[in-house]
Amino acid sequence: MWLSHCCVQLMSATFSNPINAGTISPDMVYTDTKNNAPANGFGNDYGQPSDDIYYKFTLNTAAEVSISNCSSTFDTYLHVLGAEGNLITFKDDNGPLCAGLPSSIKVQLSEGIYYVVAG
Repeated sequence: MWLSHCCVQLMSATFSNPINAGTISPDMVYTDTKNNAPANGFGNDYGQPSDDIYYKFTLNTAAEVSISNCSSTFDTYLHVLGAEGNLITFKDDNGPLCAGLPSSIKVQLSEGIYYVVAG
């Protein structure tokens, strides 16, 4: 499974109002491009001092999930949160899927609801 994030405008996306990626299956690829620049209306309420974009997804079965900002041309970070907002893992730079300033994560997750905070 692969979730990818990078760069284009939307509206505010927070923990209580995330972008819903839906139910993700093990072979599914979800790609979204948003730009978290302050002019695009995102806020900073988690992690590093940049604006955050929250994504929500559901797993109906345990799976290894790959998440990346590899196509980004600037410094990024990623956090994976559980259904209650508890931190599961995070990465800032040099993840398992790309080197340099873009972030990436590979994590084994159980069935459930999860959030990705991208910045």
